[in-house]
Amino acid sequence: MKKIVLAILLSLIFIANLAAQEPETAGKIVELPKVFEIGEFETSYNQLSSEYQTLLLDACDDNMDMAYGKWVSMLREMELFADQVSFDLKGGKFWLNVFFTSDGTIEYIGYSLKPISKKIEKNEIEDFLAAFTENFQFPLHISKKFVHYGSAAFPTMIVPILIEEIGIAD
Repeated sequence: MKKIVLAILLSLIFIANLAAQEPETAGKIVELPKVFEIGEFETSYNQLSSEYQTLLLDACDDNMDMAYGKWVSMLREMELFADQVSFDLKGGKFWLNVFFTSDGTIEYIGYSLKPISKKIEKNEIEDFLAAFTENFQFPLHISKKFVHYGSAAFPTMIVPILIEEIGIAD
């Protein structure tokens, strides 16, 4: 449990530092594409972030096991989708900032490849994530928009006991 909390905190610190290091996009608010690299549209990204006040953990009534289970479930679905469309996601390691509507639809995904990730071309990962958002709905419906900042590594290493513990269906 402590490792999960530490991972979430480190994720938030990394994303905040990354955004602070990137230059402004001419100081103008531009319309964000559905999928964007974190730091690329800093002003618009900051505005978007201020519109999404509810974190996934809050949306799961502060139940960390539930929030983690839903996050891992999404990563597993992403991995299965990659297999379906023959996109090699194995070796990919990311920071993801996913913005959800109240019905679990993904409205935006910000991403950043981690330095230890295999190289994936920007246009390829953006096309893949855009296609994924069209075919996926997060398994959570609440009365307001919500967001999650987290880490993703592929292949996912979900052991059967964990699947049972966090309630992920195969």
